[in-house]
Amino acid sequence: MKDLLQISTSTIGAENVNSVNARDIHTYLEVKTSFSHWIKRAIEKYDFEESIDFVKIDKPQNNQKDYIVTLDMAKEL
Repeated sequence: MKDLLQISTSTIGAENVNSVNARDIHTYLEVKTSFSHWIKRAIEKYDFEESIDFVKIDKPQNNQKDYIVTLDMAKEL
């Protein structure tokens, strides 16, 4: 069976955990709201914490941020 989302291992906080890119979740769910608004609202709504539930990765070349999230956070999204 093919995975719906690519799962990788990332360091979040001091732990290596299974994770996914939140942009992939946004695309898969076909959310109409822009990614930046959607992720910020979700973080606030569910009280997710940086370095525990997710890490931000700046992408200065296109002025974006990626969010790598734990599988537990991905399930909530």
